[in-house]
Amino acid sequence: MANIKDPKPVVLFPADILRARSEAFDGVSEDSRGLAAELRATLSATTGIGLAAPQIGVSKRMILLRCDPKTRAGGGLIMIDPVIVETSDTRTPMMEGCLSLPGERFSVIRPEKVMVEYLSETGRIRTVELEGLAAKCVQHEIDHLDGILILDRAAQAAEIAYPRIGAMEAATVSHFPRSR
Repeated sequence: MANIKDPKPVVLFPADILRARSEAFDGVSEDSRGLAAELRATLSATTGIGLAAPQIGVSKRMILLRCDPKTRAGGGLIMIDPVIVETSDTRTPMMEGCLSLPGERFSVIRPEKVMVEYLSETGRIRTVELEGLAAKCVQHEIDHLDGILILDRAAQAAEIAYPRIGAMEAATVSHFPRSR
């Protein structure tokens, strides 16, 4: 195994692994502990607040969060096989960035609160309720495990915010030849 204290390079879009659904773990093992250490080393070398295993080239369902005081203890919160089990009805937009899309930011609409069930690094099933930035971060990272990027969520947000934009653009474009 590689020196787990060295950060791995972050996989950049359009790499295929970023569009693939990641595989579940079969419990906690030396491999899962090693992957957790690699995620910590890599995230520490960036300005990011969350990281998913596919972003370091590993198609496994593990994420690391460092987005609020609840998730910073011990180097960040590792979630193995995380599942969102409940979301709030309140959805708000937020500008999101992604380490796999450096320099890009997109407006994404997500639930303001979520409840997540996951396997801890010690092998225990845990449930945590997150809100605000932490809720948005965990949703973003779980999306990575399902091959979903903020590009996809931004497109959905645009459809929600501007459902008639296609018709407006068509009307404007069709008008140009007549106005010249």
